[in-house]
This record gives sequence, structure tokens and C-alpha cells, in this order.
Amino acid sequence: MATEVNQEDYLSHHFESQYRKRLMGDAKPLQFTTTEAPKSSRPMSMVRKVSAGLITVSHIFSLIALYDAFFVLDTTRGLKWFFAAMFMYWFTGIQGITAGAHRLWAHRSYKAALPVRIWLMIMNSIANQASIITWATEHRIHHIHADTDADPHNINRGFFFAHMGWLFSPRTDAFVAAKKEVEVSDLYNDPVTYIQDKYYIFFGPFFCYILPTLLGAYFGGDAWRGFIYLANLRWVTTLHVTWNINSVSHMFGEKPYDDSIKATENLFTSIFSGGEGWHHFHHFKHFSSDYRACDQVSLFGWNDPSGIDIRFNTARMWIDFYAALGGVWDRKVLGSPKKYIESMQKAQKAK
Repeated sequence: MATEVNQEDYLSHHFESQYRKRLMGDAKPLQFTTTEAPKSSRPMSMVRKVSAGLITVSHIFSLIALYDAFFVLDTTRGLKWFFAAMFMYWFTGIQGITAGAHRLWAHRSYKAALPVRIWLMIMNSIANQASIITWATEHRIHHIHADTDADPHNINRGFFFAHMGWLFSPRTDAFVAAKKEVEVSDLYNDPVTYIQDKYYIFFGPFFCYILPTLLGAYFGGDAWRGFIYLANLRWVTTLHVTWNINSVSHMFGEKPYDDSIKATENLFTSIFSGGEGWHHFHHFKHFSSDYRACDQVSLFGWNDPSGIDIRFNTARMWIDFYAALGGVWDRKVLGSPKKYIESMQKAQKAK
């Protein structure tokens, strides 16, 4: 069963609280504003330049794959290769990024046994969005300093910047300062994430490019199409689905709890990301470590008999599946923002 966690108990171990505890004495957490052109004192690192180059080249190979599917191959073969790439994205991206890097490691919304963590790490390496430590670190900064100059993909700098422009831009000084303070010791203490991060120069290229190419050669008898479809088209799809959370789900959609929050509830991004588009809930107050990442009962999610509003959430399906096998436990449920708001209003009236 999922574990109901009240706000007070939750805040005692949430990474935002740990971030504040790290500050010495009575020092207050860093505060940042948002500007159109935030200061960046250092150029892009070589690693980021290489990543930007790979992203560009993979987009080209993805276009070649689409041309091949619709203009070179016959319809049946073209669709087979195309849907093989999409299935591989769905199988790896939703587990590796959504259920893994995001809900497990960035937010600690549940606990997982070593075999499950290793499996999710492999899925994450196939998704190839930097190491889990790097991804989770930046995501924690995004939550602590959302929509400010420290936010790595600040939506206030425009849709394109939040979507992918941030990967082609130097880091802001605010982000560099925030990174020095964010709590990430738990990520380095996990041998699975530590080893992946230390040897990511192997994990990334092998699982993202080489393994899919070999799968294409073995199952499809065509290494070249394995490379352009299962490696590149699948990877670029994974990237854009994740980027849509940073852009679309911070600009378009409903805001049922707090109009001041940029993040929105968006069905479109939820369908493609496996349930990450219910983003207004995720950014509201301290609900970000609810393993469901939404307030309602989720489609394909079980072990929660309450509620009638169905939300598409296949990432929860994977988490619940591993829990049924005994590999996942302590799935945190933070309750309902609506009930939280009502309780705060009652407390205010009582005063």
C-alpha cells in the first residue's frame, strides 16, 4: 500500500528542507529574481558543447529516419520501424526519466530495492539525458528556485529557451550559486547513481546509441535503421517529451490551486510523458514528492481506491508494478491540494 504522509512529517526530510539546513547559522536560503538577460560569467563547458552538438546531429538522423519511413520503405515496413522506435521510447523513457530520475531520485517519492534501481538506471542511460546525479541536481534547483534566474530552464525567458534553448546557452551565475547549496549527498551515497555518474562517458553512448543499433541489427536485420530509428529518433522523441514539460506544461493548461505558479495541468504532455503533465499539482507547495505526481486516481495505477477523476499516469503503473513484486515500498502520498487549501483556510478563520 502507498504511504500517506502528512505535510509536517514530509517536510522533515524533503530536499528543500535539507537545503535550508545546510546553510550555516541563521543564513537565509538564496533568493533570486528573474531578468530577461541574466548574467553568465562563464562560457559553456566543453561537455555541454559536445551535448549540444550530439543533440543537433541526432535531430538530423531523426529527420532521415522519418524520410526513410514515409518515402523510402513500403508503408508496412516503415510503420514497423517507426512504431518500434516509439515503443522503445515509451518503455525506456517513462521508466528511466519519469519513474526513475524524476520520481525516485530527484524527489525521493518512493524507495526501491537494488535490482529495481539498477534496472531504472539502465533505462535512464538509454534515455540519455545526462547522468541521474546531474539530472536530479538540476531538477531540485528547478523546484527550489522555479521561474527565477537560477532555474536552469526558466519559462520567463521564453518558450523556446525553456524547451531547448537552455541547453545551447551558458549557465547563469544564479544557477551556479544555487548549485553550490542544493542538497545532493543522497545521490552520491547511492552506489547505482554514483557509478553511473562516474562512468557516464561509457553508459551514455553505449546504452543510447550502440545497444539500440545492435537491437536493430538482431531483431530487424538492419543495423543502419537500428541506428537512425531506435537510437536517434527514439532519443530525440525522449528529449522533446521531457522538454515539453519544461515549456508547454509551464505555459499552457489549467491552474486549479494557485494562479501564481507557472506550471499547469496539461493532458497533452501527460499522455506522452506517462503522467508528468499534471504539473501544477507537482509544483504546488510541498506536493512534489507525491509518487503519483497528480491529485486524482491514475489510469493504469492501482492500490488507491479513492477518487473518481481519472488521470493518465503510466509512470505510476510502473512504480506500482514494481511494488507488487516487492521491489518498491514507501510510496509517498501527500494527499490533496484542495483539502490542504481548505485546512489552511479553516486555520486562518480560526485565528
